[in-house]
Amino acid sequence: MTTRTLFASPLSRLMRKPTLALTFLLLLLSPLLVAADPTFGLDRFDPNAPLISEEQGPIGLDRVDFILGNGEGSDNYRLALQWDWFTYTTPKGGWTIDASLSPNYSVFNGAERENGTHARLRDIGLTPIFTFIPERVGNRHLSPFVEMGIGLHYLTEKNVGYKSFSTNFQFGDHIGVGAYFGKHQAYKLAYVFQHLSNAGIEAPNPGINFHLVTFGFRMGRR
Repeated sequence: MTTRTLFASPLSRLMRKPTLALTFLLLLLSPLLVAADPTFGLDRFDPNAPLISEEQGPIGLDRVDFILGNGEGSDNYRLALQWDWFTYTTPKGGWTIDASLSPNYSVFNGAERENGTHARLRDIGLTPIFTFIPERVGNRHLSPFVEMGIGLHYLTEKNVGYKSFSTNFQFGDHIGVGAYFGKHQAYKLAYVFQHLSNAGIEAPNPGINFHLVTFGFRMGRR
């Protein structure tokens, strides 16, 4: 197998998934947008502001999300932290795109099988997230959004419940809908569909799907 074939096969599988493809495209375009417009993503930047503002938590933390759900016989409990990356408003002001970087830690709980399959595994991930907010919908106390992302995940075990994985390394792509609400839109409630798989790097590649509910809050705005 040539090097070209080795990389082309997983990449072609990634491109067949709309969420993965769009997020991958946004990641590729981000440096180009910054190069074309030096002010890109700096619309909220104040050169006289302190490095960590009063609206941020420790080490500049912007948001904390608590996530729980279930998928294919396994419960998923997750804590996700978010640091803002950039904000971009489309030229005609129709949409605002918020990009953030989210390290996350999950525990999967599944039914233990007689053959010794692990009842629990831990998942450590890092996910760039893009949130699309329509400017003409909502108000100062309620703002709907759509979010999507693709990240890297490391599973501490290769099986949980009735699922067995061929690799500890997995890709995780997700799409969600929800709303920011409350004073200063400090709170977040969302439904998220997430798929984990190794993108065909190694067989078998059963993957696993989760239906998740997210509740979060922005630091310093409650």
